Amino acid sequence: MKYSKEQIVRLEKMLLAKEQRANIQKKLIEEYNDSLISFMLNIPGQVKNSKEFVDFHKGYIEEIKKTLKEKNILILKEEYFNKETGMEYFAIVHCDEKLLKKYMVDIEERNDKTRLLDIDIFSKEYNQISRSSLNLPNRKCIVCNDDAKSCIRLEKHNINELEEKVKDIIKGC
Repeated sequence: MKYSKEQIVRLEKMLLAKEQRANIQKKLIEEYNDSLISFMLNIPGQVKNSKEFVDFHKGYIEEIKKTLKEKNILILKEEYFNKETGMEYFAIVHCDEKLLKKYMVDIEERNDKTRLLDIDIFSKEYNQISRSSLNLPNRKCIVCNDDAKSCIRLEKHNINELEEKVKDIIKGC
């Protein structure tokens, strides 16, 4: 597959952002020695940041905080970054990582809008807690409700279809 210069620059920015995110995650876990919430949005396509995406992301940060408060889970440290490559929210919390993952999956599975949420949980040993490790089902595709990983692997939906679905979801807020 051949990429344009513009695509290569975007890819480089995304890879750099991923590396920076991993460094922040590791630093926070090392400093606080507790569980980490790392929250971004699953936004297909080239545009990862807009006013609507920022508002949507911030609204679900509040949902995460509300859930933590309801469960009496203490937030030890929070960090937020609004980058061209997407918004990033990190929270170090005092909670068992597997229980925390279940709470966050409950948020991710609430409705069609929450399918755009990407809430990762890391243990104090810096291990990412997967859905499968808790015998939870895989994420569903935002377009057709099939297994999201299968749709991605099979390239079942074109980028225009995915971007339109995201716009519809965000507009519905």
